Amino acid sequence: MNTKTFDSSNSHLRIGDVFTPTQWALFAIDEFGIYDKWLKGNRVFDPTMGSGNLLEALIIRGLSDGKRLPDLPTENLFGNELNSSHYRSAIDKFKQKYHLDMTLNFSNQDILNLKSEQYDIVFGNPPWQNFVDLPNHYKDQIKGHFFTYDLVENSQELLLGGSRIDIAALIIQISINDFLLPGGEAFFFIPLSLLLNDGANRGFRTCRIKDVHFSIEKVFDFNDEDVFNVSTRYGLCAFKRDKVNRFPIDYQRLESNTWVGHSAKPIFRVTDPLSIIAEGAESLENFP
Repeated sequence: MNTKTFDSSNSHLRIGDVFTPTQWALFAIDEFGIYDKWLKGNRVFDPTMGSGNLLEALIIRGLSDGKRLPDLPTENLFGNELNSSHYRSAIDKFKQKYHLDMTLNFSNQDILNLKSEQYDIVFGNPPWQNFVDLPNHYKDQIKGHFFTYDLVENSQELLLGGSRIDIAALIIQISINDFLLPGGEAFFFIPLSLLLNDGANRGFRTCRIKDVHFSIEKVFDFNDEDVFNVSTRYGLCAFKRDKVNRFPIDYQRLESNTWVGHSAKPIFRVTDPLSIIAEGAESLENFP
């Protein structure tokens, strides 16, 4: 994978680092059938891979399934990471634990500037950090991307309420638009503010990037489960490219260690925060 541009001064940045425990990486793999699709030839790409936990989880699942490492399609695992230390950790881990040289499959670049290459599946955990909290020099470099990928309409939005927009929204938009094949699937661990909070992330909820539409297929809300050891409310979300978003959305919430089914939809405009309705509860659709 080649790059358009790369500012090496950013290679030390640690922006919203939230690493995925193997247990929950395996949960995502099993819930969405990522492992089976990978075995059938799907190419899987993690755009902000950290030390490669999500991609490694596919190998772990295969070995636990009784397969030999040479029988697993490891050549179809691809990843990218901005931080050079995390990137090197990923390269070393795959080399030492699995004797795999992933230098041709893993890149050490900024996903915002990486040359587009499309994959069947994007599987990631993007950095969780508001635009306003990013380093000033980096904000100046990337603010144009928020316009390009339809997250804000003008620079005034980034100066005002839009400064609270999460960089995770931008990573997801870029990943779906530039790195996912038509009709492809994306699975991301996300801060749920993208879906549930009013204000800054409204542009993300248009589910559109330029002429590309995408749908929110399913949401897992971890609720009070301590997965990432952060105060932010978070979850796991499935997206599908080139499909118009439809409501209600299948919304599963972890309650007392059990996934409880709900549905979710905005009350008024499609860009409003999702309201969560318990299964069997009366819909607000006909409420005056």
